[in-house]
Amino acid sequence: MFDGLIKKIFLMLFLLIPFILFSEKQFEVHSFKNRSNFKDRAQFGADVAELFITELRNSGRYEMTFNKNMDLGGPSGRDGYHITGIIKKFSLASYGLIFPAKGGYVHYASKVIIEITVFSNGEKVRTITGNSELRDNSLGITILGGPGTSVEVESLVYKELQKVPLGSKKFKKSLLGRSLYACLQDLSEKFKKEFTQVKKEKSFISTEYFLIADREKNTVYINSGSSDFIKAGEILQVFRIGKRLDDPKTKKFLGYREEYLGKIKVIMVLSELLSKAEIIEGGKRIKKGDRVRR
Repeated sequence: MFDGLIKKIFLMLFLLIPFILFSEKQFEVHSFKNRSNFKDRAQFGADVAELFITELRNSGRYEMTFNKNMDLGGPSGRDGYHITGIIKKFSLASYGLIFPAKGGYVHYASKVIIEITVFSNGEKVRTITGNSELRDNSLGITILGGPGTSVEVESLVYKELQKVPLGSKKFKKSLLGRSLYACLQDLSEKFKKEFTQVKKEKSFISTEYFLIADREKNTVYINSGSSDFIKAGEILQVFRIGKRLDDPKTKKFLGYREEYLGKIKVIMVLSELLSKAEIIEGGKRIKKGDRVRR
C-alpha cells in the first residue's frame, strides 16, 4: 500500500517538473540607477523600473520579475537573464518672457532618457536607449506676478514629485508624466524588436534546441544567433533523435530517445539567426540536421 503511494507521489513530482521549469521567469529587472539631476524622490529608480516591467507585461509576451538591488552581485548576477537600467535624463525646463510683478508667458519642455542593459549569465548582450522630448505649446499666462494654471500645475509636479505617485492620473496628465511614459513606451518597443524570439510560452532552459544548417569539414553553421543570446565561445551539445518511445501500459506516445553526438564551440555570431561553430567533440558523427542545445 505504502509502496504504491510513494510511487504515485514520485510520479506526480516527475510530471510537475516541466511545469516548474517553464514557470521560471525569463527576465529579472533590477532597480534603475538615477543619474539625472532630479534627486528629490526616494526609490525613484525602483519606481521607474516597475513602470517598465508593467509596460512589457501589458504586451503579454514576456515574464518579468523585479529585484530592488541595482547591481548583479551574488549568484543571481551570474545566472539567468537580467536587466539593469540608468535614468540619464529626467528634466522639466521652463522658458518664456516674464516681467516681475506684472505678467508674461511661460512654456515648458520635458526630456527623459533611459538606458537599459540586458545580461545573459553575467555577460552583456544588448544595450537599448529610450528617448522622449515633449513641449507644452499652450501659454502659461502670469498676471501681476501670480502663476497661471499651466505654471502652477507643472511646477507642483516637479517640485513635489515625491508626494505624487508616478502611476497617478495627475502625474500622467502632466507634461513630465507624459514624457516619462512616452520614453518607457519607446524603450519597450525597441526591446520587443531586439528580442522578438522571447515569448511567454518559451523558456531559456535547455529543452529548446537549434539545428545544424550546414557542415564544412570541421566547421558547422547553426540556425541560431543573437536573437537567442548565442555568443562567441559558448559550448553547445549536439544530439540526434533516436527510437520512438511509447508508454508500456497506455501505449501513448511519450517522445524519442536522444543519441548524444558531441560538442561544438561557437566561433562567431553572424546574424540574429545564424552562427558559425567548430566541432570540438564528435568528429564525423555530426551531420546537417542534427539538433543543438545549451
